[in-house]
Amino acid sequence: MANNLHIYEAMKGRNVDMAFIGARRGKGSLKTKFYSVGGVELSFTNWYPKEPNNENEGCVEIIYKTNYKSYQKNGTQDFGGKWNDKSCGTSRRYICQLSLEK
Repeated sequence: MANNLHIYEAMKGRNVDMAFIGARRGKGSLKTKFYSVGGVELSFTNWYPKEPNNENEGCVEIIYKTNYKSYQKNGTQDFGGKWNDKSCGTSRRYICQLSLEK
């Protein structure tokens, strides 16, 4: 959760609306589960209500703000770092985790 908040605050400070995080939908019988790029099932999720909602969307984005018509109330809405499943072919910035150990 701390990582999610840190990412959200960094996006907000840089005015980055949406970015992919290192998570993907499982395949076949595992399509209801999501995994890190390292293949570990996610132990923390932060889905926007009614998400994930599309089995054809295999990647996960974190959202600072959006003006998606389907989510829109009055103009651009702050999502607070909630997640949405998204097609992996969508053009997005992405978040990477680095280890500073030698």
